[in-house]
Amino acid sequence: MKIAIYETVHLECLLPLAECLKDSPYQITFFVNELMREDINTTLPVECYLKFTWVYMQEVSILSFYKFLDKQFSLYRFDLLWLNTIDSKHIVFALLGSKYKKMKLLINVHEINNFFRPHAGVNLKSLIRSSGKKILSHIAYAYLLNADKMKENIVALKLTKKNCYTISPVFYKANVNVQPPKEMFTVIIAGTVDERRRDYRIALNAWKIFTGSRKNTVDAELILAGGISSNGIEIEKICRTDKILQKTVTIFDREIPEYIFRKLLAGASVILSPLNTTTSTSDNIIELYGITKTSGNTYDAIRHAKPYIIPAQLTIPGEIETSAIRYSGEKELVSILEKLCNEKAVLDLYTKNAVENSQKFTYERMRQKVSDMLVDILKD
Repeated sequence: MKIAIYETVHLECLLPLAECLKDSPYQITFFVNELMREDINTTLPVECYLKFTWVYMQEVSILSFYKFLDKQFSLYRFDLLWLNTIDSKHIVFALLGSKYKKMKLLINVHEINNFFRPHAGVNLKSLIRSSGKKILSHIAYAYLLNADKMKENIVALKLTKKNCYTISPVFYKANVNVQPPKEMFTVIIAGTVDERRRDYRIALNAWKIFTGSRKNTVDAELILAGGISSNGIEIEKICRTDKILQKTVTIFDREIPEYIFRKLLAGASVILSPLNTTTSTSDNIIELYGITKTSGNTYDAIRHAKPYIIPAQLTIPGEIETSAIRYSGEKELVSILEKLCNEKAVLDLYTKNAVENSQKFTYERMRQKVSDMLVDILKD
């Protein structure tokens, strides 16, 4: 059986997936972004990399994109096309999926409303995207969701009658993901700086109060571990010009290589994820975090076994609830930071819980889920 896996956006999903498939009986070709090449080469074990065929794709016109994939699909006659992330060019995959009818189509839906409830918008591009999604929903063989809560939402709203599988795209490696704690209390907000996704202002305001109180028994640092999007420029400006934040906040002006990103997270005391309740990143379609969309920060916390500071309303996997610390506002966030920084026993307890919780997300668990799903999809 031949499988094509398309993933040009989420490296953090691609890497564990490749490791889980390295001993599979299938012939697998990964279609990935050329910009991922260095991160893949420096992060994925060589013996795993050599198990697959890799096609590195560059940004080209939509017509050239269609012609390239059409040639690949015609030549290799894949039994399954697994769209692990599709954030653009929906119409291309809709046309190709309609053309190669014997090729089953598995779609990983990252944003439920965006995919199942598209609206045409006011311009031609939006209309084409909407049409592509509707065709894809018609020809899809099955769907993949990253969280059980997303599947529950789809079932409750009766958005599809097709099979929906759930697989968390993460597994924990003991003694690899965790570094010994530093004397410094290090808080990390992981991911591209984007105010559509996270409320950086409440985080930074709380941090200023926390670091300005002079009550801390150890030094503290806040790291914004990600590049700067067009919706994060104001946050970068605040971090670089505020006299208090300048001293204790690190912010990067470009994307961070994966090995550095992982090193930063491994050395963190806690992960702070000040997610907005809702977000809108495409065609102004609203998504609800934890219900219709998941956050990669949750998988960062699992992968690196870190205590996880989150807004009170955020839905997360039940397996990590005892290592999550919830806040309802700026004042409560300040209190949490002070307690974790100044009371070692409290931080140690949450860290112990985080390690125990992450141990539930084993390699074998994810590998078996992937294997069972593919066997079920490809059985006829």
